[in-house]
Amino acid sequence: MTYFAVFVIFITSQIRETILNFLVNIEQKMLNIPKRRAICV
Repeated sequence: MTYFAVFVIFITSQIRETILNFLVNIEQKMLNIPKRRAICV
C-alpha cells in the first residue's frame, strides 16, 4: 500500500513536470516565432 502511494506520487510529479516543461516549450516557441520565421524561411 505504501509502495503504491509512493508510486502514484512519483508518477503524478513526473506528469506535472512533463506538462510544465511542455508549456514552457510552447511559450518559448510562441515568443521565438518572429525570430525563427526569418531563419527557417
